[in-house]
Amino acid sequence: MGESQVSVPCSTTPRKGLTTPRKGLLRWRSYPLTLTLTLTSVEELYLGGCELGAAAMLSLRPLLGAVKRLDLARNGLVCKGAETLAQALTGCSTPVMHLSLRDNDIAEAGASAVARAVGSGGVAKLMTLNLRQNTIGDEGTSALCNALKKHAALTALDLREHGLTSAAAPVVAELLVQGAPLLTLLLCRNDLLD
Repeated sequence: MGESQVSVPCSTTPRKGLTTPRKGLLRWRSYPLTLTLTLTSVEELYLGGCELGAAAMLSLRPLLGAVKRLDLARNGLVCKGAETLAQALTGCSTPVMHLSLRDNDIAEAGASAVARAVGSGGVAKLMTLNLRQNTIGDEGTSALCNALKKHAALTALDLREHGLTSAAAPVVAELLVQGAPLLTLLLCRNDLLD
């Protein structure tokens, strides 16, 4: 990847700073109003807790050609942010292998948007998907599992704390039988046995 400069709008004030513990890893520990990055070879991008919101997701698009691990946990993305990120992922072939959208309140519609991005092949190399604490419900889980049936690379899926009910159990079971070669499936803190 050549050099890229990306400005990502954030909604909180500066705290600690930027750290680069090893080559290819960028971990943002500050929360500026605008994060401007000049990148040449970042493979892991941790933006958890930066409160990026939906508007920042398209700003990340230039990075998606190189980033293999993208952590967007606790950013208040809600449904709109998930839809915007899914749009960015759908429009390019990305090497993202690990994606965390944990605790962003993306809800069912956001999960459906992520499912469309997965189904489009834009994240064909995706191996781990963390959607913990997003309350995607049974319909969002169904859309996601149906898209993941055709996804040959996924080995870990985190669906903890989603408010899933026994209605989601058949589609999850079908994913295990017909779908991706999952080695890890996390479903705790759901109501699957009602």
